[in-house]
Amino acid sequence: MGIAWSVVSIAILIAIAGLTLVANNLGDLLSGGGAGILVNAGAFGLLGGLLAARRPSSPIGWLMLLISLSQGGTGLADAYATVALTTHPGALPAGDLAAWVGSWIWVPGLGLLATVLLLVFPDGRPLSPRWRWVVWTAIAATATVLLSFAAGNWGVPGRVILKGTLTGTQPGSLYTFAYEGSVLVAGACMAAAISSMVLRFRRGTVDERQQLKWVVAGAFLVAVGTVLGFDFVPIPTIVKQPVEAVSSAVLPAAIAIAILRYRLYDIDLVIGRTLVYGSLAVFITAVYVGIVVGIGTLVGSGGKPNIALSIIATAIVAVA
Repeated sequence: MGIAWSVVSIAILIAIAGLTLVANNLGDLLSGGGAGILVNAGAFGLLGGLLAARRPSSPIGWLMLLISLSQGGTGLADAYATVALTTHPGALPAGDLAAWVGSWIWVPGLGLLATVLLLVFPDGRPLSPRWRWVVWTAIAATATVLLSFAAGNWGVPGRVILKGTLTGTQPGSLYTFAYEGSVLVAGACMAAAISSMVLRFRRGTVDERQQLKWVVAGAFLVAVGTVLGFDFVPIPTIVKQPVEAVSSAVLPAAIAIAILRYRLYDIDLVIGRTLVYGSLAVFITAVYVGIVVGIGTLVGSGGKPNIALSIIATAIVAVA
């Protein structure tokens, strides 16, 4: 238990340090700037620590802690490199080193979340002994991708490094070959992990199905928050980013609830209301934008507010 909460403390400190650096530049904060991934890292760390402390024999809590450290390290390294190399050049030392760390430390978090965590959820074990080779293959593929990025980008100036690319290598090199091959293997493991969850749902008990529903509902809400953050969505940026940051914490919360206290909630009711409210929000936005902006443009309002159109749009939404 002591080890779990020690790791939680480290994860929370990393997230706070990263958010402090992100907030150093208000424009960077409002445009995203890694705030979402740092909030996600803090949520994974806190809730993963809770699971690890309550059920230390289960690997799920420990996996969430590792994911938290990876995501928090990514957000902190990127924020540090941004301040040291772009926002305030020279204000902080080792900006190139931070950019290099940020180019590979994200790999374990994403790789383990998309493969191993899904393969062992919710009881901490693969679906059957035959599925263990998928777990070990996913771990090996994730490690290979990490080493490819770390070795391939070593010595590259921080301003040149691009996230998710082997900036310091040539096409056809050993690092590129290892990276491309391991990504294909990891993708196959991800597909296998999703298939494993489907099989668990079909074969599992009522309790296991409830747990899986929580995770699916959490993933859905994260996807909604991500879509709302896209540029084409007519929502102010100052609203988008907090929504995206908060939604990123939903998935670890859903995992924790599913394992610890899911019996206290009616997940079918939660899913139903989520779909209803989500659909209603999309409908309201589409109707309002279509009437106020679309018709307003046709009648030549010149982009100025039109009280009559706003009243009509509100009435249609209310009746619907």
